[in-house]
Amino acid sequence: MKVAIPILATFLVAVQTSANPVQLEDRRIVSCPKDSAASSFYRLYDSKTGDHFYTTSSSEKKSFGREGYTLEGVTGLIFKSQQKNTGPLYRLYREDFRGDFHFYTMNKAERDAAVAGGFTDDGTAGYIFATQICGSIPLYRYYNGRDHFYTANRREGKTAVAGGYKSEGIAGYIISA
Repeated sequence: MKVAIPILATFLVAVQTSANPVQLEDRRIVSCPKDSAASSFYRLYDSKTGDHFYTTSSSEKKSFGREGYTLEGVTGLIFKSQQKNTGPLYRLYREDFRGDFHFYTMNKAERDAAVAGGFTDDGTAGYIFATQICGSIPLYRYYNGRDHFYTANRREGKTAVAGGYKSEGIAGYIISA
């Protein structure tokens, strides 16, 4: 019996660490979507207007590229469709004499307030986690008075702050690229 208990404990630890569900601090079991279901979240930048644009769509990436946006890379991975434990990342934009600029949020009330303030609801950019679960990483949000900038890279965030952006905290959680 003394030999069976350590073997059983080792087996349970191995099963827990290899299974897809994650146990949160309050002891709820969370089912994690497969990373393979996630798509690249591309970041593009228009140097004429100072706007950052984010998308999972290859056709949008190409279309915005033809309009003068430069691909800056992949911010991380997000889901194109709703997965367990994810919520919508709303995409909004506003046009003014300087061009379009985009805004992304998971907060429905913030989205509604932005629409009331003149933004156009552009649907969802994709689906992300509202809390840090399933091995996700923070998606940081910065704002410079005109452009919202999102990154999962803290060093980029520090550079953005040095360039005049202010941190607005964490927009949500994404999968590392």
